[in-house]
Amino acid sequence: MKNYILIIALHLLTSCNAQEGPKLTPTEKKELQDFFGVKENVKEVSTSIQALTTLGKRQFTTTTTFYKNGAPKETKMYEHGKLKSTEPWRASEKNDDKGWEFIEKFDDKKRVIKTIKYNSGKIVSEIDFKYDASGNNVEEFDKVSNVKKKLRYNSFHKIAEEVEYQQNGEWYSRKKYNYDAKKDNVETFVYYYPEEKVPNGRLVYQYDKNGDMIKCVTYDKNNEVIETKIRKISYY
Repeated sequence: MKNYILIIALHLLTSCNAQEGPKLTPTEKKELQDFFGVKENVKEVSTSIQALTTLGKRQFTTTTTFYKNGAPKETKMYEHGKLKSTEPWRASEKNDDKGWEFIEKFDDKKRVIKTIKYNSGKIVSEIDFKYDASGNNVEEFDKVSNVKKKLRYNSFHKIAEEVEYQQNGEWYSRKKYNYDAKKDNVETFVYYYPEEKVPNGRLVYQYDKNGDMIKCVTYDKNNEVIETKIRKISYY
């Protein structure tokens, strides 16, 4: 993320007001809320994950605290209940983005139609965007990786299906989204080429009264649980 960087060294944390935190522009605040998957100002987000891995069942927890204005303070990481690290957040500095450049191009309706990311003068990503008559983003094409993504929307302009295509033009992943009466995504089915009828897996979500996701259960193609993510969120 462009405006904030997670650092390990505690002494590098920029000092600021303990309640208000560093100032954020509306764009920065929106980016942070999207990054942490929240819609309101939160005090703390604690995410616990139980997953089946090649090493057996593993349990990880991350807890991030926030200032009143939405800026993150620090993230603590645990494994099987034991604290592994404490990593503070600070506003990024000029040297953090040295060598990197991000350019956005817009159409006359102020919609992003192209993004270009440079690293030390070399283009590492160049994505073109297309929209339908309703203003929905229906296609993304990365000229560097040669990967295309097509999106289809439902009647209330939420993504109903997302398909990614490989270089030879064949699709290789497909996601189908189901929503509840509140228009929250409650179930996602995942398919991989060439199987189009039976999903390779699915994700089931639960939300709190603010519309923030508090639980996600991932199932494999045999309908066995392979990962459970539980989030505890406290608000100001």
